[in-house]
Amino acid sequence: MNLQTLNDIVLPDSVSWMPQTVGWVVVAVGITLLSIRWAWARYHRWLRDRYRREGLALLDRIRGELPDPTRRPGALRSLPGLLKRIALSGAPRTDVAALSGSEWLKFLDATYGAPAFSGGAGRLLPSSPTPGC
Repeated sequence: MNLQTLNDIVLPDSVSWMPQTVGWVVVAVGITLLSIRWAWARYHRWLRDRYRREGLALLDRIRGELPDPTRRPGALRSLPGLLKRIALSGAPRTDVAALSGSEWLKFLDATYGAPAFSGGAGRLLPSSPTPGC
């Protein structure tokens, strides 16, 4: 056997990444559309919950001021205003803006799901001044 009679190695054609049937195209388009819809919904939820993130950040700031006896009164005075602003951001303004006293505590109990405001330490909220509201 001599080298002139040998043939080159023939490589097979490369495998195509293109789907061979319409069904795979439909599945790919469906997955893409569902992914876009999911990302859109997450983005809108993130935008909708912005007031919660800001409220929690302000609450953390208030919590950080409580150990300092000189800053504690101001921190406690800002708490009712923070609650009112969060409620105004999360619920219809017509339902929340005019609430005060026991009606305000009933609203807070209803949104919290327990009588922690009208039956607990939250009873002090209506007697606290609410700066900025």
